[in-house]
Amino acid sequence: MTRPILTVLAGAVLAVGLAAPAASAGLDGEKLFKRKCGACHFVTDKKKLGPGLAGVFGRTAGTFKPFNYSRSMKAAGRADPPLVWSAETIDAYLANPKEYIPKNKMSLRPIRKAEERAAIIKYMEQTTAAQ
Repeated sequence: MTRPILTVLAGAVLAVGLAAPAASAGLDGEKLFKRKCGACHFVTDKKKLGPGLAGVFGRTAGTFKPFNYSRSMKAAGRADPPLVWSAETIDAYLANPKEYIPKNKMSLRPIRKAEERAAIIKYMEQTTAAQ
């Protein structure tokens, strides 16, 4: 009799443990953006230390006027094919900015956790498209 109860309890504990990563999907993208990106970027078209991010999805890298981009960011936008910002390219960039665009002047540390990058990108998609 105790064996079936232990089996059920073990299954319940395992199910709760497997559900934990899904809870990370509830990360607050706005807070993460402000903490990791907000010192340099607005989600509007106003520039700060970095360019404004309004309309960034679908924008060719290095083309937001009047921001003065690094040579490497401009070159990424002029490459064949040019770098165009999408959820996928932003994710790759945030994961390892120095490798994705070498010699770029943006001083972002890599955001190693995929769920944090996903939350930031979701927030950006929701806020920058509305501009």
